[in-house]
Amino acid sequence: MSDSLMSEIERQQKYLSELPKDFKYPLFNTKRALDSQRQNGYRNTAVAAREIVDNGFEAGATKVEVVFETVKSRNRDLVTAVAFIDDGSGMIPQMARFALSWGGGTHFDDPSFIGKFGFGLPNASINQTKFVEVYTRIGPKEPITKAWLDLDTYKDFAQQTVPPPTTAELPEFVKRHLKKSGHKFDHGTVVVWRNADRLTYKVSRTLAEHMIDDFGVTYRYLLDDKSLIVDGTPVEPVDPLFLDLRGRYYLKPEEGGAIMVETMKIPARYFYDADTGAYHLEEIEDLSKVNPEDKTTIAVGVMRLKIARFPYPFAGRGEDLSPDAKARFEIRQSRRGMSFVRAGREIET
Repeated sequence: MSDSLMSEIERQQKYLSELPKDFKYPLFNTKRALDSQRQNGYRNTAVAAREIVDNGFEAGATKVEVVFETVKSRNRDLVTAVAFIDDGSGMIPQMARFALSWGGGTHFDDPSFIGKFGFGLPNASINQTKFVEVYTRIGPKEPITKAWLDLDTYKDFAQQTVPPPTTAELPEFVKRHLKKSGHKFDHGTVVVWRNADRLTYKVSRTLAEHMIDDFGVTYRYLLDDKSLIVDGTPVEPVDPLFLDLRGRYYLKPEEGGAIMVETMKIPARYFYDADTGAYHLEEIEDLSKVNPEDKTTIAVGVMRLKIARFPYPFAGRGEDLSPDAKARFEIRQSRRGMSFVRAGREIET
């Protein structure tokens, strides 16, 4: 064998020698898989936080609040923990435990929900922290259940489980916020990222602005009947094309604002080829020819397309430009390309 092949074999032998003799070869090797997963999937804190907000809205919440625990450092408030408080249905104890496991969701068979696979809560949380807590209750007469994951307690190669939930009091900074806001927390869920070590921004004001701008775009179609608040500031809808009169940073076209270039509706059918198993999307030119009995048809719907043009300097970053122009530029910079929306929620760019 070549030296490179021998060195790879030796590397395999080295790692295999670390396995205990009674190693059961689980599908998921706890410690190392968790450490790898922490580096995976979310480009910033706001993107990870969306998963927790999604869960709240899908549990029937009309309001989700993001609250920070901070410490003072050089006259700045640095974030040490982040809490997501919703007024949704809450979870029974077993579900709170199950929800912290990968695949522990309840929407796998329902395509109308944003989430489906049950990965969001644990994946997003460990991406930002090693210690996540879930506090939940389903009614005012029920105790508050606490479930948690603490990555520092998991050992190499040991087969681990989510610890059994307990009853517990809410964290002090959450209780202070609830008292100040008048929220009784009769039902709902609080997800807490303790000692968050991978936040995109540590300064509370900057982190709040980061979340507010991202959430404004992501949930722009859901904010008519739902409330989303970050560090005391309500999130307002933001149209990334800046065509929505109600949205932040909107400017009339005659005043230099965005100009609608094209808008159209495209009827389409999503189907699979029974012979090859391949999936396809095709435009429907004649709706009467769509066979509702065709088993290969997965969905029929309408894709709505909008295209806008931004005249200079509507969205730019020059020093002589307005703060709104710079804000628009930052929003567009993070969303270059096409924005895809499903179930009222932007899912990808």
